[in-house]
Amino acid sequence: MPYKKHRKPGLLIIDKTQYGYVTDTYNWCLELRDRYTITVITADEGNRRIETQGVKVIYVPFVGICFLLRGVLFITTCLLQIFKQRKRTIIVEHFKGCSILPCLCGKKNMIMDVRTLSIDSDKDIRNRFDNRIRRDGSKFEKVTVISQGVKDKLGLNNTFILPLGYKVSPSRPKNYKEEMNILYVGTLGHRNIHEMIEGIGMFHKKHPEESLTIDIVGDGIGGDFSKLECCAKKWGLDKYIRFHGFIHTSLLSPFFDKCNVGITYVPLTEYYDHQPPTKTYEYIGAGLFCIATGTQANKDIIRESNGIVIQDNPESLCEGLEQFIRKRESVDEKNLRDSVSSNSWQNIVNHILFPLLKNNTAEN
Repeated sequence: MPYKKHRKPGLLIIDKTQYGYVTDTYNWCLELRDRYTITVITADEGNRRIETQGVKVIYVPFVGICFLLRGVLFITTCLLQIFKQRKRTIIVEHFKGCSILPCLCGKKNMIMDVRTLSIDSDKDIRNRFDNRIRRDGSKFEKVTVISQGVKDKLGLNNTFILPLGYKVSPSRPKNYKEEMNILYVGTLGHRNIHEMIEGIGMFHKKHPEESLTIDIVGDGIGGDFSKLECCAKKWGLDKYIRFHGFIHTSLLSPFFDKCNVGITYVPLTEYYDHQPPTKTYEYIGAGLFCIATGTQANKDIIRESNGIVIQDNPESLCEGLEQFIRKRESVDEKNLRDSVSSNSWQNIVNHILFPLLKNNTAEN
């Protein structure tokens, strides 16, 4: 009997945010590319294109095209790819209008994923957005969500928790006892980052003997760092702080190598409460002691061995840094890293996502 080459099953991921700029889908592709023939349909938002060996990316032009036309182009591209190979398992990152896909193509092999509920400060806008997710999710056979809190809020049947993860970073051994090297990675918009800088400034004024560096990675305020730079200067931090702008997650290793303290500064509001911050996992997984504001999502991650929970104000952050210097002699890097080991992307994909996809393939 002639040898028959084994073919990998197909996986189609549909994500309107440009490929490589959502941590979750990017890492799913990295971990699944040896098991699936992966195609990603995504928007070309004008950002640098991220290439991943073994992953085919189909870009739909969005720049310079009116909202209605790009929506039609995106849906049409999705439909063509779905009909091209009907047996593929399909993951649809939720977007407005995504429910048209199962309505036109059948929902049997489609999973809708929800990475976030609305974080708009206007409650009416949040409710409308979340209700839309709920309506769209009801059209899919399966829905995956990022946390139990999001699952409870949506109240949909056939919902599975697919948590946030982190990429294991084999950084150099940490020294917590001498210089304090602080890292913040994340958006600078709507996070009150000036308060974080004020808190570090308060700490520096109280403890000028502490050797200090601060690296801030991220954008989200239109590239205008002048207000944050003025805040840093006001608190005497201009010699110690560097604003790096956006840096892709694949290029962050030097920062995780250098730093030993990571700050997750998320406002304590109802709409952030159940949104697990990516960087809390990444800091701890890379060996950084984490100081995080007390959202429920952060409280679920932070424990005595890996960090400190604070309030969302400068005084509390200052106290958190003081607590760190009081206990840093006893910080054990192995215990710190091990505290989140079950949330590595490899574990999440192997033990949650892959079995879910495998079951979905078996059913078709």
